[in-house]
Amino acid sequence: HKTNASGTILLSPVKEEYLQQIHALVPIIQCCEYNEDMNLPFVSIDDYSAALTATEYLISCGKNKIALINGPAIFKYAVERQRGFTSALQQADISILNNWIIQLPEINFEMAYASICRLLNEEIRPDAFFVVSDVFAAAVIRAAKRFHLKVPNDIMVVGFDNIPLSQMTTPSITTMSQPKFQIGFSASEMLIDSIEHPEIIQTPLLLDAELVVRESTAVF
Repeated sequence: HKTNASGTILLSPVKEEYLQQIHALVPIIQCCEYNEDMNLPFVSIDDYSAALTATEYLISCGKNKIALINGPAIFKYAVERQRGFTSALQQADISILNNWIIQLPEINFEMAYASICRLLNEEIRPDAFFVVSDVFAAAVIRAAKRFHLKVPNDIMVVGFDNIPLSQMTTPSITTMSQPKFQIGFSASEMLIDSIEHPEIIQTPLLLDAELVVRESTAVF
């Protein structure tokens, strides 16, 4: 195999056999998604801790009927965020309803909206949502309006990513903000170091996400 690349930054989950093949050719930095069993350097956020923070915040707002709208289980972020969510509920001695943990196959507004409407249509419905994307949070706000529920008075929602959409909705979305620039910058720095100093093993880096409180959880 010949390649003109000096190194590669991977943003998606890659099977171990392919990781090994790429690693045999050029240095690899795993960015956001990573396989920790491979002993290859990565830069990501602590998804478990971020989900724990978001869920604990909803609990601190007096919510105890909290649903999770999650992404596909093939992604490490989805597994870790669900783990953080369930840990926060267990620590607060709040029961976890399996049908209130929704796993969607992609980040899709329509799919999320349909799932949320189904939950809000039940006799016992959630009073809060932790969702793994601000797109899902926007779907919660739209669904709540359909059922004549007010956000945040009746339903609270915490999103994830802090994309521009989170400030465009009414109400604006409380979200976990990822240090996107820092993740990309650190991954690039680590790759350059790996290319220039192949003998030095790069230390994996986990960054913190930050809770940004907006109108979807707080009455201003």
